Amino acid sequence: MSNNPKGNRLGNYICKVGYFDIRQKTELPRKQRMLNGEYKLIGGKSEIFIYHSKAKMGGPFKTKDAAIVKAKELISQGIKYSKHK
Repeated sequence: MSNNPKGNRLGNYICKVGYFDIRQKTELPRKQRMLNGEYKLIGGKSEIFIYHSKAKMGGPFKTKDAAIVKAKELISQGIKYSKHK
């Protein structure tokens, strides 16, 4: 695994749109042993999220382009994360 704890918890950094970060979490395919002794391949998945600092603001998205469009919408609406509302 990586030595970056933020990358493990939030996902790997892809790009920045304004004050939002686009991050991607990936889960690799793996084998799982069934009760009858056979192995079954469980497929991996990839999810993309929008973060403002450590706060998740949107997602999951299937593509980077969809996340960028949503981040631009949030910027135009002036949405920011505030811990104390």
